[in-house]
Amino acid sequence: ANIVIWPAQIERYRRAVVGAALLVVEGRVQRSPEGVVHVVAERLEDRSAALRRLDRPAVMARSPLPRSRDFH
Repeated sequence: ANIVIWPAQIERYRRAVVGAALLVVEGRVQRSPEGVVHVVAERLEDRSAALRRLDRPAVMARSPLPRSRDFH
């Protein structure tokens, strides 16, 4: 899915957009005639702290996280 963030939302949530390692996006889901899914962001939340909690050695020993992939 593509995340669409309009300029007003970027200004409102700039810190989260620029700095978050894990970003929760709430908004409207749209599908183009070609089947491309877009989420038009209405609210964004930085959840990086929750991601860091998963990085603790005890948690990692029980359930290692897969390595991330760069889709750019």
